[in-house]
Amino acid sequence: FNNTERPIIDLDSGFKDNTNILKEMDFNNNQQVYLNDQSEQITEQTNQMEKKQKKLTLKEKKKQEEIEQIKQGNQAESEESLKLPNK
Repeated sequence: FNNTERPIIDLDSGFKDNTNILKEMDFNNNQQVYLNDQSEQITEQTNQMEKKQKKLTLKEKKKQEEIEQIKQGNQAESEESLKLPNK
């Protein structure tokens, strides 16, 4: 037989293909783990921001209530002063 007539079976090329596929799968898995971590971090940051927002909203509500009480107090004082006879 002449070497040119016989097909050459390259076992290494199949192994290299599988190795490349495994490397790619490993890379994709690592990417997925990274993205999952990023997603968890973003979720945690979002939760923290929502908690801060709720605190700020409560503080703002308290301030508005205090302002309202002061206004009512001032209005009551004004009405009282109007009732006083002028000298």
